[in-house]
Amino acid sequence: MATSAPLFIIGGSRTGSEMLRDLLTNGSDYALLPEAHLITPPWLHRDFVRSLRKRLGGRLPRADDVETVVEFMYSDQPFGAFWQGALRRRRVIEPEAMRAALATTDCSPAAILEVSMRLYAEHFGKARCGAKFPVHFSRAQTLTEWFPGCRLLHTIRDPRASLASQLRKRAAKGSALRKAGLTLAHVAHINLQFRWQVALHRRLAGREDYRLVRYEDVTADPERELRAVCEFLDMDFREALLTPRLNNTSFDGRRFGQAGEIGKEATERWRTTLPAALQRTVSILQRTALAQLGYPDT
Repeated sequence: MATSAPLFIIGGSRTGSEMLRDLLTNGSDYALLPEAHLITPPWLHRDFVRSLRKRLGGRLPRADDVETVVEFMYSDQPFGAFWQGALRRRRVIEPEAMRAALATTDCSPAAILEVSMRLYAEHFGKARCGAKFPVHFSRAQTLTEWFPGCRLLHTIRDPRASLASQLRKRAAKGSALRKAGLTLAHVAHINLQFRWQVALHRRLAGREDYRLVRYEDVTADPERELRAVCEFLDMDFREALLTPRLNNTSFDGRRFGQAGEIGKEATERWRTTLPAALQRTVSILQRTALAQLGYPDT
């Protein structure tokens, strides 16, 4: 049974969060929920809490809403890999178990997350629980209020690399005008995301429950960075952390044992794939923030 305070991976799009979740889930005592998106900015995408409140007529769930909450959790409505993948398709947690566990709570968003993390960890026989992106990183303080003693791993990446990865993952199709519009939207999103992340780091840096993890540091020297993460999490380093399954990341499913070449390729690819005009735009807009996080000015 999961007994320790939870671990939360927070960060922005294309910052290596899934890579870090894979590393810890497959090589440690942690079982970390896939993306749950309980609370996110309304302009980004729908979230669990707003969608559930809509179903409940505009109010938050109460203790007597268990049936409605469980029905919603296993429907096609919630957005996120945990709800659609782990619950709805793979049934990692059966509805009966979820219903029984929630019946002992007030059914608040915090309780829903706590029960989901605990049952997920128990399913995989892990002693530690947590989640990736349970809320948007701008709401990280909410997690420390819900779960005193929790730990936060904040993943960040050079915004030019994040933008190149985002454009590659979500390549626009259709007319030239549509492609230009989507590219502009991605540029705005990644720049805003990085600015917010730097502000978040300024607020939380120095706290014992917080650690920044740069994507470039993990790919450049995975053992050194993962040993530091293990120390932060008060757990022993295991060689298994270096050879997990890596899917849906910049490693394209290859194993982390090849990290020497793959790391350089993944961190430097943006220099040749991101148009020079976009490189300059991000460099100018984020000059101060890039310097504060140790990223080179092109």
